[in-house]
Amino acid sequence: THFPSPHYPGFEDMRRRVILALNNHHMVSEGPIGPLLPSML
Repeated sequence: THFPSPHYPGFEDMRRRVILALNNHHMVSEGPIGPLLPSML
């Protein structure tokens, strides 16, 4: 990576958590993911 890790310690982890949360919610409810986004943001 071009960026040093100490400058962005939780970026990859945060993105991974968001993707995992969206995937889990979609698999469990099998509904639209739209309503979940505003509540997370």
